[in-house]
Amino acid sequence: MNIYILIILAYLAALTVMNFLKSRKIKDRDDMMLAGRSISITKMVFTLICTWIGSGTFIAGAEFAAKAGWSALWQPMGAWAGIIIIYFLAAKIRTFGQYTVGDILEVRYGSVARILLSAE
Repeated sequence: MNIYILIILAYLAALTVMNFLKSRKIKDRDDMMLAGRSISITKMVFTLICTWIGSGTFIAGAEFAAKAGWSALWQPMGAWAGIIIIYFLAAKIRTFGQYTVGDILEVRYGSVARILLSAE
């Protein structure tokens, strides 16, 4: 069997075991969705960075930078602006008690806003 397939299978097995062990700590919806609302702001910001900046940003962004030059530095500015805004709003959002943007809009503006947000 190929060594790469063995490494991938070992990695997946390790993740599965870790998920089963960590799932025992989950007691309610807050634990599942928001880690019990106990994540530090620094950890939350880096989690968002890892979520938002994926391989597409690195691969496509590097290709665009090679073609466009220094002007490509503006490409990730929207993500960085979002990260900065989330950093300052995180504490307020955490205490609001909702899980998604749709939930927040529904509390603030009513169920019509939630329906309009979910429509594509």
